[in-house]
Amino acid sequence: MTHGNVVQLVCGQAYARFEPDETFLHWSALSFDASTLEIWGALLCGARLVVAPPRMDVLADLPGLLRRQRVTVAFVTTSLFHELVDLDVTTFDGLRQVLVGGERLALPHARRMVRHAREVPAAPEVINGYGPTETTTFATWFPLRELTGTDGDVPIGRPLARGNETVPTVVLAGKSFVNPDRAWFRERLRSS
Repeated sequence: MTHGNVVQLVCGQAYARFEPDETFLHWSALSFDASTLEIWGALLCGARLVVAPPRMDVLADLPGLLRRQRVTVAFVTTSLFHELVDLDVTTFDGLRQVLVGGERLALPHARRMVRHAREVPAAPEVINGYGPTETTTFATWFPLRELTGTDGDVPIGRPLARGNETVPTVVLAGKSFVNPDRAWFRERLRSS
């Protein structure tokens, strides 16, 4: 990851609100690419950053921390999101945005959160983010509110903006390839 990658992750993006009145939660390990989103998402836009205590019992302590610190933006891994939605779908109420990523988001959990958001005005906007570490956390994003009854899976969504262009994402034989270059295309054409 470069400094430019980090700036592009949080500046001029539509997938999340990066404004001075937000409060971001930082609780990812520094070695996890999501920490760039948590830390620099707050610092580059003048927002407040809440650093979670070390060794926090997530299931027991997270809801209270979110409310006490008035967190408005949090990133959670997909597996933790699933667990928290199963435990208590109201865990994220009061936040404006929950960014979910790291693995495939289960459709039943997404639908449950969408139903909850339609019923409860305090429920947050939930974004499904997709992308390998090399893209600096996310390459594509999908707001769960756009789920339809016909979706068989939670879509990975649209590419993040990168300056004046978007990151191309190619799906080939069921696998996603983010930002392939010309050499990648030439190799695929030769092998087909």
